[in-house]
Amino acid sequence: MKVETASAVAATTKTWTRRAMLGCCALSAVAMAITGCGGSSSDNGGTDTRLVTFTGKIIDINNNDTPIEGVVVTLNGASATTGLDGTFSLKCAAFTTSKSGFLAAPKATNGSDRFYRSGYLGGELYDFVSDGFPVMSIQATETRALGTFKLGNTDGPPFPPKI
Repeated sequence: MKVETASAVAATTKTWTRRAMLGCCALSAVAMAITGCGGSSSDNGGTDTRLVTFTGKIIDINNNDTPIEGVVVTLNGASATTGLDGTFSLKCAAFTTSKSGFLAAPKATNGSDRFYRSGYLGGELYDFVSDGFPVMSIQATETRALGTFKLGNTDGPPFPPKI
């Protein structure tokens, strides 16, 4: 049988409590380092984990500016598909460096491309499929309208080549 004095039990309890508190603090520090404490990292490739929103519209320039449904817009790893009215709303991570987006035009029922790869955005001609369209940096929670993308269907005249 072991007999301890009250002061020995109190000292053992204090030591255990200190160790438990230090362990909890260490676990909290590790958890905050993993989650980033809600802030953003300064070395994450210019990407912020908080979301931003891009909006726009895609029309068929060879068909009286008819909205195009089913075009997939991709930017910074996220994508959205245009609705019946040709509009899209894309949410992606904020970024502080220039990025390029891409369009994937809808396919005809026979599987061939229905639209040319190039088109106009802001009066500039872009090859949306390979070059993409430029997007400037955007901060978290910001919303930006990209404007109207003008694609042409293959039934109409081709766009001039990009120079």
